Parts: sequence; structure tokens; C-alpha cells
Amino acid sequence: MSLNETIDAHQMGDPDKTAAAVFGALNVPAKWSDLFYGVVRDECRRRSRSFIRDLETGQVLSGTHIAAAGSGSRAAFVEAHFHTGDLYVKWGEATVADHQGRIDRQTVLRGGIDADIARHAEAIASIKASPGATCLNDIATNTKAAA
Repeated sequence: MSLNETIDAHQMGDPDKTAAAVFGALNVPAKWSDLFYGVVRDECRRRSRSFIRDLETGQVLSGTHIAAAGSGSRAAFVEAHFHTGDLYVKWGEATVADHQGRIDRQTVLRGGIDADIARHAEAIASIKASPGATCLNDIATNTKAAA
């Protein structure tokens, strides 16, 4: 099994947890896991982000996106499971606490998106309220730095 296959098979949704699971599955001695932890963690994170980007853009998933600890495609895995913020749970086996965990996680994400939308709406209102301004830098009273 390749490193990528091992990462996919032990994907936990968190790069640190996934890297720990990969090292555990491979019985890597501590001296080697200490040395290579950062590299493997970064690859776990990269593979997870790449998969999510593919889903968001509607791209056809490649053969490297396999289901975690099972057969079938990664897309099929995601359709039958969800992430609670801590772990993946099978839809049909999810408890009330699992569903609540997902709601809580999505609420946090939505809160960040809502705050960002409000920030941009405020910027638009400020620009429109300042005659001749085309951007925030054109507004003399703008003292807020872009975050």
C-alpha cells in the first residue's frame, strides 16, 4: 500500500489525527515518526484539501480518492458519511450527538461566512457613501486595515 493509499484509508478529517493513525497503522518507530511527522501531516492536509476542492468544483474524482477504510469511491464514502468536527460517522448509524456535532460544526463555519459577508457589505456601503471613492483606500476616514 502506498503512502497516499494509507492516508486515504486512515483519513480522520484532521491532519494531526490522520498522521497519527498512519504512523500507528505502519508501526513506525518513534524516532522516524518524530523525524517525518511534519511531512506526513502536511501530505494528510494536502490530500484532504484537494479532495474537498474537487467536491466543491464538481470535478470527477480520480482513483486516488478512495473511501476511507473501505471499498468504493471517496464520493460514495462522503455521500454515506458525514464529519462531526471530530470524526466521520455513517449516516444510518449517527446518533443524536453525532447529528448535533455536525450542526454545531456547520454553524461555526456559517458564522464565519456570515461575518465575512457583513464585512464586505459594510465596505461596499462605505465606498458608496463616499463621493468619488472606488475603493476603501479612497476614503480618507478609513482606518481599518484589511484582515
